[in-house]
Amino acid sequence: MSEHICFVLENFYPDFRAGTETYVLNLAKGLLAKNWQVSVIIAAVGKKSFQYKYEGINIYALSVPDKISPAELNGLKKPSNLTEFQEKIAEIKPDIVHFHSFSRSFMHFHLKSAFNYGAIVFFTAHLGGIFCARGDLLYLGKKQCDAKIRQFRCSVCFAFQKYNLPKSFLGATFSFIPYLRKKRPALNIIPNKLLAMQYLSEYTHRCISIAQWIDKIFKINKIKQSTIISQAIDTSKFTISDTEIKNKKLTLGFIGRMNPSKGFHVLLSALQINNIYSEFELQVITINDSTEKMYYNEMKQKFYSFNYHLWKENLNHTQLNKEMNNWDMLVLPSFYEVAPLVILESFAKKIPVIGSDYPAITEMVKNKQTGLIFRNGDSSDLAEKLKCIVNDTNLVSFLKNNIKKPKNIEQLINEHIQLYKKYL
Repeated sequence: MSEHICFVLENFYPDFRAGTETYVLNLAKGLLAKNWQVSVIIAAVGKKSFQYKYEGINIYALSVPDKISPAELNGLKKPSNLTEFQEKIAEIKPDIVHFHSFSRSFMHFHLKSAFNYGAIVFFTAHLGGIFCARGDLLYLGKKQCDAKIRQFRCSVCFAFQKYNLPKSFLGATFSFIPYLRKKRPALNIIPNKLLAMQYLSEYTHRCISIAQWIDKIFKINKIKQSTIISQAIDTSKFTISDTEIKNKKLTLGFIGRMNPSKGFHVLLSALQINNIYSEFELQVITINDSTEKMYYNEMKQKFYSFNYHLWKENLNHTQLNKEMNNWDMLVLPSFYEVAPLVILESFAKKIPVIGSDYPAITEMVKNKQTGLIFRNGDSSDLAEKLKCIVNDTNLVSFLKNNIKKPKNIEQLINEHIQLYKKYL
């Protein structure tokens, strides 16, 4: 009988197509091709449980309330779907249960129950939120944090964000936080994250880091059983165009959700400085995110005010590959990322990247070699980098020539299989 693996994540295809879903789909399809049995457990938010098939994969969607109480979200109450999750694991009998980040629906309590069932348990962190209550690993939203979870310091940082506290509270938080925690169950989020680290240490056979900086964070939080399997893409879907367009402006590309964390406003502000926008074409590939409608509308209106015209949404890989053919540089002004696939997709097409100096980006983009790095959130510094590629006509070509072909998804699949088999 073939090995049976069950992936656990919040959402999946065909309704959700973000980075984590794509990562799991590629891995699942690779395992199916090698005669593994593959199941996926996801959340059915606000719905009854149901199941379906997608590209030969059995998907089990477990019912989760549309609104989850702060007590449940922050570990003060047992997750409402925990019993059904345990029953589903016992029903499908996987050899391996592989969690892909924790979420509102599946958390460390579920991980412990899979371990207690007797499955081999793996965990991959795709989001910084596992280590950080804010989700961005920026202390008070400004300074890069080392991601070590500390009871008091993290509580202060989270309270300032959630309750919009003035700076005058900073000196009084030692007495303020314990009081607020009694009144606000949400502040139990830090003890709950500490418990999650303990469970990851005790109830996983291996944690998988998709980047070196994530591996360091695991170790900072005393999780020693971490293996690095870096990100990869299906390089066959991102090809270099043979057609060269001459006598055109330099073209910048942006790919990402219209969410403030992706920093599109930083890019537009940079282009406004000294009217540098007139030196470039800007092309946007995005998603109409209903949760950020106000930001989306504001950014789209401002984009068109620059007399730019190419704004496209919800493209598949074939369409994205075609749109990127004319790009000279990708701009990635994100305030935070984990291991952005868009960098690998750009590198597959020999497109250099201008990115913020967040660790996830600087680990992948080498400044003045395969791209340019600017200070996170600093529009003026980004404008200076844009000036560099205008003033030095050979810079883009130089950066392109330093880009190496990125890791292919087949290698990532084989690395996972080798790791899985060590524990089977």
